[in-house]
Amino acid sequence: MATEAQVSKAIVIGLQLCGHFAWKSSDKYTVGIADILGTFSVLKSLASGMVNRSFLWMVQPYAGRTIAIETKLVKAWPKQLSSKVLQHELSRAQFKFLESVSDRGGLAYVALAGPAKVSGVSVWLVPFDVWDAGSEQLEGKNITMGWLVDQPNARVPLMRGNLSKGFLATAGPLEASFR
Repeated sequence: MATEAQVSKAIVIGLQLCGHFAWKSSDKYTVGIADILGTFSVLKSLASGMVNRSFLWMVQPYAGRTIAIETKLVKAWPKQLSSKVLQHELSRAQFKFLESVSDRGGLAYVALAGPAKVSGVSVWLVPFDVWDAGSEQLEGKNITMGWLVDQPNARVPLMRGNLSKGFLATAGPLEASFR
C-alpha cells in the first residue's frame, strides 16, 4: 500500500507536468497547512509540449489562482455505505485553511487515496465546496462512503493507477479537474 507522502508526491509531479507550480508543503511542525500548495498556470504543459490557442480562453480565469490540496490516505475503503471514509479525520485547522483558500477564489481540494480494486491506488479528488456540503453532518471532518460513491465523476473525479508509473501525471483526469 502506498503512503500519504507517495500520493502527495505523485499529485505534485502531475501538477508540475500539467504546467502548474506546486510543491509538497507538509511537515510535522506546521499545523493546518495543506499538504500541497501551488499556483494554477496557463503556461505550456510539460506533458503535451504545446498549448492549443483555442483552449487558453477556457483556463484563463484560473491563471494565478492558489491551489491547496489536503491528502488523506485510507488503508481500506469502508464496506458499509453509512460508514465514515476517513479513519484520521480532517482537523479543524486543515478545514479552516482549505476554506480560507476557497473563500478567496483559490482551488482547494481534499484528495482521498486508498487501495484500488485491482492493483495500484484510487484517488478521489474532492473540491472543497463539494466536501463542505457532503461533510456538513460530520462537522466538516469526514464524509460517508455512500455520499462519496453517489457523487458523479464530473463533480468528484476518480483517478486510478500505479504511483510508481506516475499515473496522476499522465492520465489526464488531474488536469481536467483543474479546468
